[in-house]
Amino acid sequence: MVFPKILIGVALLVGGIYAPPLSAPVHATPANAVGMKHEGFSTEVITIRQGQKITFANSSRWIHIIGPGNNAHLSVPSTEPVTPRVLLERNQTYTTGVWNTPGTYLMTCTVHPEMNLKVIVKK
Repeated sequence: MVFPKILIGVALLVGGIYAPPLSAPVHATPANAVGMKHEGFSTEVITIRQGQKITFANSSRWIHIIGPGNNAHLSVPSTEPVTPRVLLERNQTYTTGVWNTPGTYLMTCTVHPEMNLKVIVKK
């Protein structure tokens, strides 16, 4: 049976996205950043003060697509200063805008449904 070239290309592309790269080492999570492991954030809850930012650091060999939401389902941000969808590859960081509204917010990774973070913003 002959496979169309497009199927082989798709298989290679998917394999490249989901397989962890074997080169370049993974950097340690910077101080005061929320790290990302293969299927989880380095913490399940983070508490910050109004006016602060949050830095996320991908300290794994896997890609993560993070944004506001829960269980891999992104939500439209209301008052959260978060880009709706951020792709982070190995060793990349992302810093949110300033969190000005006290409350409890949820962050998730669309690639890993079990990867959820509760953000508590206090005055």
